[in-house]
Amino acid sequence: MIAKQFIVIFGITFYFATGMCLYLWPDIFRQSGGLVLIVSVAFLIGFVKYMQFDFIIQLRLIFLMTIGISAAIAKLISPDMVLIDFGRGIQSYDTMIIMYALSMIAAASSMIGYIAARNIYKPILKTSLGELKISKDYSLYVTSLVLIIVIGFLSGRSYGPPVWDAVYASGEGEGQFLGNLQSIGVILIGINYLIAYRINKRKTWILSSFAYFYLLVIGILIRGGRLEFLSGILAIYICISVVAGAPVGMRLRNYLWLILAAVFMEYIGYLRYALAGVDAETFTAGFLRMYDNGILFLGTISGIGSAFANVIDMLQNRIIDYSYGFHYLEYFLRTPPEFLYPGRPEDLSSIFEKYGYISIGGFFEIAEEYLNFGLLGVVFIPGLITYFFKRVSDKAVSGSFFSYILLLAIVSVFMRGAWYQTFAYYKAIVTGLIIYFLISIYRSSTRKSRRSKNKCVESLAQLS
Repeated sequence: MIAKQFIVIFGITFYFATGMCLYLWPDIFRQSGGLVLIVSVAFLIGFVKYMQFDFIIQLRLIFLMTIGISAAIAKLISPDMVLIDFGRGIQSYDTMIIMYALSMIAAASSMIGYIAARNIYKPILKTSLGELKISKDYSLYVTSLVLIIVIGFLSGRSYGPPVWDAVYASGEGEGQFLGNLQSIGVILIGINYLIAYRINKRKTWILSSFAYFYLLVIGILIRGGRLEFLSGILAIYICISVVAGAPVGMRLRNYLWLILAAVFMEYIGYLRYALAGVDAETFTAGFLRMYDNGILFLGTISGIGSAFANVIDMLQNRIIDYSYGFHYLEYFLRTPPEFLYPGRPEDLSSIFEKYGYISIGGFFEIAEEYLNFGLLGVVFIPGLITYFFKRVSDKAVSGSFFSYILLLAIVSVFMRGAWYQTFAYYKAIVTGLIIYFLISIYRSSTRKSRRSKNKCVESLAQLS
């Protein structure tokens, strides 16, 4: 155990020191880039193995490192290699190595946050979630089941036709009435699963399985919604362990299945355009052709990477200045739905179009931290977020229904929050708090109703 801790501490030190050196002097990578990349990947594997009972944090660390590692691999293959075919000048050698450096610093920060949460708070299982009174509420079960199906229907309407009938995001859908509609659905899946676990009847599991399938597959996946589908599957996987009072684990060897799932999701991303009649080459040939043209195209990773490069380029060339937390404060102004507050601040990714940059990806978490506070933001904020995630996860495993709702909220946008914008986490947590508040009101009213019925029964008994 001591040896493992020493390796982890050494790995964190390597990540932070090497990341700082590459950030200040990117040309170092030209002389020893291959060795640095191999060692950083080896430590990443070691970190993942060390956290084998904290699947959420494992995934978070991988998401933080994937963009930077991809950029480093591209420049290791060739100094002129890029991740996407537009903005070649922006994806310069120095910029992409700085992306890699910032990823390492963020990963080191995240590991420190994880270790701090692990050592400060020791989870003690008092009562598993499956043993709570709320977990055998039949009326709440039926309500959540109906709402999941309704959200599946609304989600299908908002996305539009299946990918084999129309191009994804072609405008044939009715648009999102609520931007967090799918997040609400995933949180309700977690609540419904908790009650189904306690009821534990065959017909209950059949009904729940149908509702989950309808929302995640019919309402989301076949209409091109990849991230929301994966978030739903991730939520179910986490519920299975957390509701039983067990930590959510993932052994290193099982990550092969996750890699295959990621490849399949990228294929779905291709199909949601190609199946609707877009003239495109076969999936594999398209990637190889781009590689021959100096493009290491990795699907979603390349899109997010290009946006990350845009932010670094804009800051280095003083096209924009650091916002010093202003963009985080805008979260509060962006909290109300757009139909209630049409004039709310624009999405952060709109900054690219405003200054003439092209982007097909979201706003990577590290890019947002860097835009707000520069290097200091990357040093501190990833660790704070990881600390919060770890505490919420541990308390949920310990039987806290409040933390369980927060965990479901985080998981409902887990990939979108990491790669597309941290605001997704904030919005999902606000959604989770509202749902918890509504459930608390419902539980309070049912308890009062039960007490009044008991008093009536006692009064009648006394009269008789």
